Amino acid sequence: DSDYWIEPHSVETLIKFAKKYNADIVTARRCREFAGKTIYSSKEGEKVRIARGDEILAFFGKGLLHDVVWNKLYLAECFSGIRFPDGHSYEDVSVTWKILTRLAKTNGTAVVLSEPLFHFRMRKSSISHTESCRNINDGWAAYYEKYEGVPEYRKQFLAGCLWHIGRMWRNYYGFSRKEKTAAAHIVLEMRRFSTEHFRQIMKGTYSIYIKAICMVSQSSSPLMMWFCFWGGKLFRKIRNIRRRKMYD
Repeated sequence: DSDYWIEPHSVETLIKFAKKYNADIVTARRCREFAGKTIYSSKEGEKVRIARGDEILAFFGKGLLHDVVWNKLYLAECFSGIRFPDGHSYEDVSVTWKILTRLAKTNGTAVVLSEPLFHFRMRKSSISHTESCRNINDGWAAYYEKYEGVPEYRKQFLAGCLWHIGRMWRNYYGFSRKEKTAAAHIVLEMRRFSTEHFRQIMKGTYSIYIKAICMVSQSSSPLMMWFCFWGGKLFRKIRNIRRRKMYD
């Protein structure tokens, strides 16, 4: 993929630590590369962190093990019976939690390196910036599946679900009639979800943005969808002006 590159010694480093700790997965720090600026995935901590068994899901809940698959070396057996969903976005989210859950149950080992080995070139045309109805539906389905699949860390994954609900509310008014009809049941699912978790979100330490999404998505008024759509367009315009110089 032309948007990604690795350091020359990446494979050698990953294999070295996989052998040293008899690891099922070795992951390294990743970077988002903008024009003239690098943003690291996390602050540099311990050079090597080891997680075994249930610790793997704890690392996942804390964000030390992330959903993306492209910054990891895996034993082939990790994917036994697990495949990426064909024709859908957010396939990383769909499979990573399944692999890590299996490793947690089978007392597997994951190694986390702080060295930045993986680079992701940020472009305006990246699929991750797509706000189509299908892309939003895929994102919601993947994050909700992870939320349901890892009950021990639902609190940590709740914000991800709300973030995709926000995407739907910001873009729904601009969809075609056909897209709105196809997304109608998804909108109802999202509304039920935000309603069920309203108190938890409002009383929790979630961001103001997540709390605002939870409040707004309670409404079934078309006027609210219209307001969110135009408010979202204004927000993205301001954000893009600020970020324009960062992209290639």
